[in-house]
Amino acid sequence: MSILGIDYGIRKAGLAIFDEKVGIAQPIEVIHPHQIIDWLNRNKGKYLIDKVVIGLPGNAMDKSVYELGEKITTQHSLPVSYFDETLTTQEAQSTLRSMQANRSKVKKMEDAVASALMLQSYYTIAKTTVL
Repeated sequence: MSILGIDYGIRKAGLAIFDEKVGIAQPIEVIHPHQIIDWLNRNKGKYLIDKVVIGLPGNAMDKSVYELGEKITTQHSLPVSYFDETLTTQEAQSTLRSMQANRSKVKKMEDAVASALMLQSYYTIAKTTVL
């Protein structure tokens, strides 16, 4: 089974999948936030998603994040957890730059990479504590 990670923003949402068998989060894609529910409709079975973790930015966006979590729980019967995503976008930009990715690729994938970093941190902490 897999965990879907969402780095939720006003204009973009980065998606990542954590495969519990392998223990690694992988960036998937960046979509418009209004497409998340449709994306889940199309891909829940493909990725065997059994849980969702949404990053909490710790600002005015938190309300929208919780509303998205409620929609996912209601429409897909998936458990949703929330996890601090502070500085994950900056870390993703740094990671992509260190890989010598060009500027357009950094901009295109930074939210998906941020989601993967957030999801990997979530799993690391979840292994040692109960979330």
